[in-house]
Amino acid sequence: MSLVGCRDFSNVRKLGENSKEIAAKSQEMATDYYQSCLRRARVPIDTFPDIANTRAAAEEACRQNDRELGMAIADANQVIIAYLNNLMMLADNRSSVITPENQKKLQGALGDLSTSLSDTSGSVPEPVSTILEQGSSILNVIFDAVAADIRGDTIPPVMVCTDEAIDSYTQGLIEIASVVYVNQLQLEADQHRQYFGLLTPPPGTVFTPSEALSLLRLDREYNEAIDKINEKKAFAEEFVKVLDATRGSHKSISLVFAEKLDLTKLNQEKQPEIDPLKRDAFCAERATQRYQEPVSIQLTPSDVSRIVNILKDYERTTAPMIEKMKRVDFKQ
Repeated sequence: MSLVGCRDFSNVRKLGENSKEIAAKSQEMATDYYQSCLRRARVPIDTFPDIANTRAAAEEACRQNDRELGMAIADANQVIIAYLNNLMMLADNRSSVITPENQKKLQGALGDLSTSLSDTSGSVPEPVSTILEQGSSILNVIFDAVAADIRGDTIPPVMVCTDEAIDSYTQGLIEIASVVYVNQLQLEADQHRQYFGLLTPPPGTVFTPSEALSLLRLDREYNEAIDKINEKKAFAEEFVKVLDATRGSHKSISLVFAEKLDLTKLNQEKQPEIDPLKRDAFCAERATQRYQEPVSIQLTPSDVSRIVNILKDYERTTAPMIEKMKRVDFKQ
């Protein structure tokens, strides 16, 4: 334990291990945002043959607006994924690099998201507006933290100096999943509800056996469509929980490191929290000196135990969420 307590930050690697699932499922969710629009376009707003006149125009509107927004949502999620992957490499004591090409792509993601959201008729949730307004400054903090050829000793200052940006950025991603994507699904559900309502006979109608059978089939088709939509809404809920747990674990570990670096203060509840003034001064000084002198930090066995427990809780909490996310088939 004394050896682990000195400089081994390998446990932090676990914070990045969910990034593969977050990457895969965020891509599927973003793709489904566009597909949801296409599915809605294929449901008439009036009885047949209305669809023959409306589908082509509705699908073109999806291609013009929602396709680009779906791609932008996927790219925006890549920012947090890139950060987690680089954090994981640092914990493995490997060089962590974001190439200029990747940096340009990630920076462009926020611009694309801003443009796409502005082109939609829906309102943009406040946290999303915040990350769009502060996008470049948030990304600069992340890029600076994982710049070329920095290694394991960089873990504590990286996490301390990025924590505020990660907190804000993740909240924006949470709102994209829980509001922007879920609102899209709700529009699809509303379209089904409106259309199937048009096909419902007036009260008191006496049905022949063949008519009753047709209504039974309509009920089944409607329920199947809504069940699929509700399943994806449930996915969004689990996805948000994983992001929130990741954000919370990052904050908790950052606090352990901040205490070791004497960057904390007591809040009103007499609990330690990161002092913004101390942190900002530390991070500004580190930005000018990090290539000359690494930050030295000694973790005690108690510190290591705190970090391990935080990550155990993170694994235990997110494991069932990840499993639920895996079971959602976006191709249906």
